[in-house]
Amino acid sequence: MNTFERNSIHLNGAGYKFGMGMISGATAATLSAKYWPITRGAGDESTMVVPLWVNPDKTNDTQVTAILGSEPKIGENEEVTIPVSDINNLVYVEPQMVK
Repeated sequence: MNTFERNSIHLNGAGYKFGMGMISGATAATLSAKYWPITRGAGDESTMVVPLWVNPDKTNDTQVTAILGSEPKIGENEEVTIPVSDINNLVYVEPQMVK
């Protein structure tokens, strides 16, 4: 079992759903500066594709609450709130076992 699979079990068990989001605007600039400082040129007009774990219980019509990254750990990685207006596309799915 790899790190993604191991973390997925815990995150899915806590109610999170894995997804990918295209984020732009001020949120892209803020996230880039805080989490990916090596990224250059992420201003208000930039768009970034981000793996994230959505918390559906805290997400509503105006904001998405998620933990960023593909392999975060509960308790070690903080949740962030992203305005829906800064999300161009968001795809996430129900967890299913693949045989």
